[in-house]
Amino acid sequence: MEETTNSLAKSPKAWRRTAIGLKRSADIIWEKWFEIFQRLDGGQTAKATPQEAGDVISLLPTYLLLYGLAIENVSKGLLVAKDASVVESVIKWKVKGGGHDLRELYTATGLLVATDEQEL
Repeated sequence: MEETTNSLAKSPKAWRRTAIGLKRSADIIWEKWFEIFQRLDGGQTAKATPQEAGDVISLLPTYLLLYGLAIENVSKGLLVAKDASVVESVIKWKVKGGGHDLRELYTATGLLVATDEQEL
């Protein structure tokens, strides 16, 4: 089991597939959130049902979480494609921040990041 999991952790395609699924899930949540937000004239929750008011508040953080996880998975896939030894074990990465610091992961990929994107 450990061997299979470790080989998946070293597979750029596995990271890509996971990133695609996470992004698609985030997109579905965004579409629902934006639909409600538009219908409520910019989120005026006084016009909303209790469910819609809750969705306007709670769906956005979930969207951001899933999108962040998708970016993390894409970054890990790029790193693994460059050098699979960056994965020491299923849970240990040779990357500052242990593999969950998006800024460190993105920097390690060598891609340029705009200042406002770094702040996000």
